[in-house]
Amino acid sequence: MIPGLYDGKSKSFFFFSYEGLRLTSPQAATPVEVPDQTLRQQAPSALRPLLNAFPVANGGPDGNNDGFEYYIESVSYPSSLNNTSVRLDHRLGDKLSVFGRFANSPSDTTAYTLAIRQTTKMPVQTVTLGTTYAITPRQANEMRLNFTGSHGQSLDQSTNLGAATSLSLSSLPGPNRSAFPVNNSELDAIFQFANFTSFSLSNLPADQRQWDLTDTHSWVIGRHSFKAGVDWRRLQTSLPSWNPLEEIAFTSESQVLTNTPSYAAVQTWGGSKDKPVYQNFSGFVQDDWKATSHLALAFGLRWDVNPAPTNPGGPSPYTADKIVDIATTKLAPQGTPLWKTDWLGFAPRIGMAYQFHPASQRNTVLRAGAGIFYDPGNTTDSLGFQGIGFISAVQVSSPSYPLTSAQLTLPPPSTAIPYGEDNSSTTVVGYDPSLKLPYSLQYNLAIEQALSGRETLTLGYVGSGGRRLLTTFDAYPASVGNANFGANTVLALIQGRASSSYSSFQARYQRSLSKGLQALTSYTWSHSIDNASNNFNIYYLLRASSDFDIRHNLQAAITYVTSKAPSMGKMSAFLGDWGFDLRAQARTALPVDIIVTQALNPNGEYVQYQPNRVAGQSLYLYCKAYPGGKIINYNAFAVAANGVQGNLPRNDARAFGVAEVDTAIRRDITIHDQLRLQFRAEAFNLFNHPMFGAVYNYLYYGPSLFGYAYSTLNSQGNLNSLYQTGGPRSLQLSLKLSF
Repeated sequence: MIPGLYDGKSKSFFFFSYEGLRLTSPQAATPVEVPDQTLRQQAPSALRPLLNAFPVANGGPDGNNDGFEYYIESVSYPSSLNNTSVRLDHRLGDKLSVFGRFANSPSDTTAYTLAIRQTTKMPVQTVTLGTTYAITPRQANEMRLNFTGSHGQSLDQSTNLGAATSLSLSSLPGPNRSAFPVNNSELDAIFQFANFTSFSLSNLPADQRQWDLTDTHSWVIGRHSFKAGVDWRRLQTSLPSWNPLEEIAFTSESQVLTNTPSYAAVQTWGGSKDKPVYQNFSGFVQDDWKATSHLALAFGLRWDVNPAPTNPGGPSPYTADKIVDIATTKLAPQGTPLWKTDWLGFAPRIGMAYQFHPASQRNTVLRAGAGIFYDPGNTTDSLGFQGIGFISAVQVSSPSYPLTSAQLTLPPPSTAIPYGEDNSSTTVVGYDPSLKLPYSLQYNLAIEQALSGRETLTLGYVGSGGRRLLTTFDAYPASVGNANFGANTVLALIQGRASSSYSSFQARYQRSLSKGLQALTSYTWSHSIDNASNNFNIYYLLRASSDFDIRHNLQAAITYVTSKAPSMGKMSAFLGDWGFDLRAQARTALPVDIIVTQALNPNGEYVQYQPNRVAGQSLYLYCKAYPGGKIINYNAFAVAANGVQGNLPRNDARAFGVAEVDTAIRRDITIHDQLRLQFRAEAFNLFNHPMFGAVYNYLYYGPSLFGYAYSTLNSQGNLNSLYQTGGPRSLQLSLKLSF
């Protein structure tokens, strides 16, 4: 209500919220290799700014007499999040209401590698408009229009951490007789002889714009509730282009002392006009039918259409004319769609629920469902914009650091034959012209038994089967005589060749709030099987347990809220309304795939080889000195004959399980009728139980590294390590004011 101007009582509603987060994550002290003082002083003057951009050693020699020593890096990683949201709802009458919502959520995270500050910024803005129109008491329509935009940035910047001297990209030569650009560029210097120590500076922006329009019409006829609707999405991305990318590699200390790196390359990729557009359309119809007082049925049909991406403002991506016979494969004419649109993505679905005793506190409910679900496959759509026609690259002969302006100036991307031999991309992406949408068939069955008015026990089965799952295989057509391809040019084959299956049995006990106590316990036995667990870098199709297969999973949570006891007098107000939360989780280990090497097979495909299993050797060795108390036994495997797959199945070993207990204490304090304060204290991994993650799984690491864990579980994933399972014990205190 605005006095004298507008009376919106019972018509207009306004909502505003702000949430901020400032987080600092201390990191364990880690020894990293940096150039020693002798190497810095004796190196040629052109290299000294690069070497001096490393921290100064403070941890002693590395024992290799290679000009590098240890620096003990101990830093904290800061991050921040600001989320502001505004929503306005308004009724235009008894039948029509509208709303609008705006949200602004900028965030940034920072990490350090040596003296390089790695900052990722992701400001996201969303605008949503919607209407709800009650046409009749039994018929309504809902429409939603959403726009989401983000202007991300990945920035690796030199600092003076550890007494380093910061290095700016603009101080180096750049292409076309200019300074090295500070935006859309990258510099990588690798010292392979010093445990692959690297120095990387970059500034790569990335923009996204997405529109989403949905409309749903619903109406009720007798016992049937019908729905029909459409969903259209348009996503436009700006490629995080490199103009240029400069790479330098040193394989010995003597190369540093003479400034003669063994390898140098320059690459450019993308431009301001390269903004791929992805569009998806789906429509659906649905019928929820209350057949009887005991039986409810649901029927639905969804139609998904996913055309190939386009580049309206720039060049169209290339694809191969065929992928069956790579000995004669060549580029299809520019403008050829990456694949033909699949217009037959129909997905029927059905579900049912039957109540045996609806009016009883010991009611039994049987539920079942099945359906087909399509995947738009966007994970591989972008590969066409990262290959030939978009990239220009050259390997520099007799290089020295830094590369000259002439060496950094490249011709535009080329598609001349043989591909990749004239500074063009060394990758040609070939999509199956008959590519179909990947899909999964999902099915479930569950029976829920009420034990009382507040307790239920549920037993269920959930299964699925994935078909036509997308795969990316690398092949080298020149190795089988295809003169259209350069010797080192890759043909990345995008096909729907993989499949998967999943089966699980689940048990869940739930007790709703009663006398302050609430509990939930669930156990799942499951087995996930596939012949490829991701879309990229597929070397073979070997059916085995999935990379993410977890056989046993136990979760338990208990919440208790104290009540006020009038008999305790004044103490009742203090002792009442305290909440105690306890959560425990335990699961078995993820698989580990033991690998020997990768090599070309006679068909020109890049293949990964398994070893043989050595009879009589234990798969694991146990000792308290090992990380997590065990390692995978190096002597349990033997390399098979050249070009022959060993008898060891894929994903035959296992890493480490998880066991963690988290707890919290909280209390809501009423300050005034409309003012409340919440106090909360939380402890994660209460017993500080160590949990390890990734394991060295390549035999070429040798017995000193192979089979050992090299990270804790909380370092794997995209979230802050404090919010992930598997880290050291951490405590969190918070106050929240509500009014």
